[in-house]
Amino acid sequence: MVDPFKLPNPNDPSTISGPLTGSVPPSVAPPKPKRPAKPKVIKPLLTESVQMYRTKVLMKKGQRFIARGDLTDLGWLDEAKKQRLIEIGAVRVVISPPLAELAGWQTRAKKLIPLGILTMADFLFVPAADLAPALRVKVQTVLGWQDQLREWSKMTEPPRR
Repeated sequence: MVDPFKLPNPNDPSTISGPLTGSVPPSVAPPKPKRPAKPKVIKPLLTESVQMYRTKVLMKKGQRFIARGDLTDLGWLDEAKKQRLIEIGAVRVVISPPLAELAGWQTRAKKLIPLGILTMADFLFVPAADLAPALRVKVQTVLGWQDQLREWSKMTEPPRR
């Protein structure tokens, strides 16, 4: 019979019992190696830059109207129809500035480059619901940024840094 008041003798295996028998205490065990972090793969939202057009006349797209002076990508038209609108003076091509050139947009621009968004036009024509998760912000935040760029686009020249 084992005396309950006698301490176990580490040299006598018959006196050691319990769940830790033959195991190393957790405080002495070496730490488990950490798994290497998976590389973050960013899927581009755009594969090519968006061409912007400024309307010079009131235009109708389905049930909605595009006001004179608004920016649009004319995405519903083929290239021949876009060229015809340019020829007759209904729209004009707008050269969109890089986001990194705009005042206060340098940090955002760096985060948008892996997504394929380089210019103001690219940012305006990607849905906010697609941009928000990629930037880890709320959809309302992206919508606010897009509104800010739309306001700037109505100026003769957007604010530069």
